[in-house]
Amino acid sequence: MVHSSSVRYIAIFKWNNKTIILRSLAYILPSLSSLISTKLLRLVLHLAHPDGIFTSVYLDDLIIFWKSQKLTANHTKQVIGKFSQLAFTYRTTKFDLTTTQQI
Repeated sequence: MVHSSSVRYIAIFKWNNKTIILRSLAYILPSLSSLISTKLLRLVLHLAHPDGIFTSVYLDDLIIFWKSQKLTANHTKQVIGKFSQLAFTYRTTKFDLTTTQQI
C-alpha cells in the first residue's frame, strides 16, 4: 500500500528506551496492520473531503460515491491522483469502476 521509498515511515516507536522502526506491516499483529491501513486511507481521504469527494473506508477497501456517474468518475480520478502524489501503490486489477444503484 505504501511506496517502497516511504516504507521507513510505517511504524516508529520507543520501547525500553530503544527506538523501534518497522519496515513492513508483516511484522505487526494482523489486527494492528488493519488498523494502520485504515488510518492511512482515512488520512489521505480526509485531504479529498474538502473538494466534495465522499468516501467510506473499511480496512483497506474504499468506496467513492456521489449523485451522478460523471462526478463519481471525476472524484475517483482525483482520489487516484492523490494516492499517486503521496507514492501509494494500488492494484488496478482490484478496481471495480462500474456504476450501481446498490452496494
